[in-house]
Amino acid sequence: MKIDINRRENIRAYHSVTHLLHESLRRVLGTHVIQKGSLVAPDRLRFDFSHMKSISSEEVKKIETHVNSMIEKKSDVRTRIMTPKEAVDNGALVLFGEKYGMR
Repeated sequence: MKIDINRRENIRAYHSVTHLLHESLRRVLGTHVIQKGSLVAPDRLRFDFSHMKSISSEEVKKIETHVNSMIEKKSDVRTRIMTPKEAVDNGALVLFGEKYGMR
């Protein structure tokens, strides 16, 4: 098996952006916003989330600006393997329990 490095890097970048987008949605729209699903592909992402109403153009701009400002910081992205409990203890939102269970 050969890994397509460019494809993998693109998927990794879009995966990271789902985290930035979720954070930005919660900051702009409110902490009630919860991820309901996503698609991460080499050329795009889709992010499904809960919200009570349509998002205004102004809110979209604020979300976009916040995501872009975090990207521009060029922060290090680190992968850490941990249990769900350790992730929660480190500040992760508990969303995976519904689908994957707390092991």
